[in-house]
Amino acid sequence: MPVTATLANQLRRLSAREKAAVADHLWREAETKLGPTDTQVAELDRRAAAALATPQKLRPLGDALRRLRR
Repeated sequence: MPVTATLANQLRRLSAREKAAVADHLWREAETKLGPTDTQVAELDRRAAAALATPQKLRPLGDALRRLRR
């Protein structure tokens, strides 16, 4: 749904802190209503089962984070 011109003008008047608070509020509200899809849950379950079945393939968290940051 597009943002109306009136709402866009009101949002422009907010301070950066106020905008962040609005964004946080909207994100949390949407997050509680949307949740993961059945497909996403199935994929997470598949990955968890694979990790439990082959723990030797798991990486320490620090190594994984360093790799992601490259």
